[in-house]
Formats: sequence, C-alpha cells, structure tokens
Amino acid sequence: MTEGRNVMMGAMWRRILVVVALGFGFGAARAQDNGGQISFAFAAQAGSGIYDVEGRIIQIYRIPISFPVKSLTEERRWGVSVRTPVTFGFYDYNAADALVGNFPSHIGAASLLPGVRFDVRAKDNWIVSPYADFGAAKDFSGGSLAWVYDVGMESVVSFPVGSWAARAGQEVLWAGAAQTADPLNDWYGEAKAGFEFRHELGFSMGKSRADIGLFGVYYRYFKHERESTAVTYAAPAPATVPGVNEQTEIGLSFGSRPKLAWWKLSMPKIGVSYRFGDGIGTVRIIFGEIF
Repeated sequence: MTEGRNVMMGAMWRRILVVVALGFGFGAARAQDNGGQISFAFAAQAGSGIYDVEGRIIQIYRIPISFPVKSLTEERRWGVSVRTPVTFGFYDYNAADALVGNFPSHIGAASLLPGVRFDVRAKDNWIVSPYADFGAAKDFSGGSLAWVYDVGMESVVSFPVGSWAARAGQEVLWAGAAQTADPLNDWYGEAKAGFEFRHELGFSMGKSRADIGLFGVYYRYFKHERESTAVTYAAPAPATVPGVNEQTEIGLSFGSRPKLAWWKLSMPKIGVSYRFGDGIGTVRIIFGEIF
C-alpha cells in the first residue's frame, strides 16, 4: 500500500514539474520576443521568473529568508525581523532540462541583500511595514559587482469574506544601484496594490493546517530616463522599458497556518503566477508572501 502511494505521489509531482516547465518556457518566449531585458542588480526586487539580460535568457530564483527578532503578536503592537533574501540566476538554462536530470553547472548571477523590516499594527486588522535593505549583486559572466540598496513601505488590511480570509495590500519601493564611485548609477521604483484570498484545505502538515491562496496584483513602474546611454531595467516589470508602465499579475500559492518552522526559520508560501501587460509576459515561481 505504501509503495503504491509513493508511486502515485511521484507521478503527481512529475505532472506538476511538467506544468511549471511548460509555463516557464512560455514566459521566456514572451519576454524574448518583446525584447525585454533586466539589470542583474535588481534581480532581488524583480523576483523569481525568466527574463532577458542583454539578449541572453536567465532564470532567476529568489529565496526569502527572514529571522524574527521581535514577533508581532496580539499583545505586542510592533515587531521587527532581519531578512537576508538570496537570489540566483542561471543563464541559457531551460527549466524543462530538470525533468531529464540536466542541471546548470554554474551560477550566472547572484545577489544577497540583508535588511530589516518593522511591522506596526496601526489597527487590529491593519499592519504597516517599513523596510530597508543593502547588499551586493554579481554577474559572473563578466559583469562587475554592483552595490544595491532599497527602501519601501507596505500596508496590509485583513478582513473575512465568507469562509475565506482576505487581505488588501499596497506597497511602494525604490531601489538604487552603484557600480562605480558614483553612488547612483541606476534606479528602479514601483508601486503595487492587490488582493489575496486564502482558504484552509482539508488536511494538516504536522501541527499546521494547509491552505491555498488566490491573488491578483496591479503594478505601476517609475522610469529612470537617461539621455546619452542605454538604460537597464528590471523585469518582468521593466520600469525603464519605453512603453512599459504597468502590469497585472494573477496566481495561486500554497502555505500553512501557522507557518511550518524549524527553530526561527519559517517555511515560506510557494506559488506560481503569470504577470502580463504592455506587451511583456512572464511566468513566476513565488517563494514567500505576495504582500
């Protein structure tokens, strides 16, 4: 019986991998056809997905890692956490290769942006979270090291919708990059607003209950205009691509209530989404919160 169950689970996960790989391939084709490119410096802000960097396809995977210093609780109206998101990029790598055991031999780009985030409970169902990050990004295919920094503010309001737990979120973000003695070679900004609806599933994982979430987010981008040199930009929401000013993202994610955790390291939500608008489209694999 156990062997049969394992075979069924293995078949299910292979189907999931095939769907993800096909989605990745579609997203890459759309990005390439539209000439979309990304600056590796802003890979952490762009998030997981498939993009075009100077004519080369790159798959970016962002792993959000955070450690609570003071947790936001019912009794405490504020909290603080340290986060160290790690981002890896693989050039000229097809996600479908993983299905036949072909994995990339080296990392094409990587970034590490340690930062701090404060959570303040403005009302019982309203949390405001300012944050700041500073770190470095490196393109190992010949690009120079870039220092990257960002500041932002997030606001999330929670409310019930029938048997679903709903959230309305807004966020503004500004990021800068320095590759020479100039403290600001390039910058990237965005504002977003969206909704998420979560519902418990009929099974548990240890002491936690599994849940599923459906979400939709609208993005607006701020451009960095340059007169004499070509601009770089962050995708799948290229802030400085001419004609690309806004996009919409829809998707779903899986998680648990409360979050599965080991020591102080919690298990992030995992999801997949499709972001589109202004002629650019891409599939993203998401680790962590939508907002």
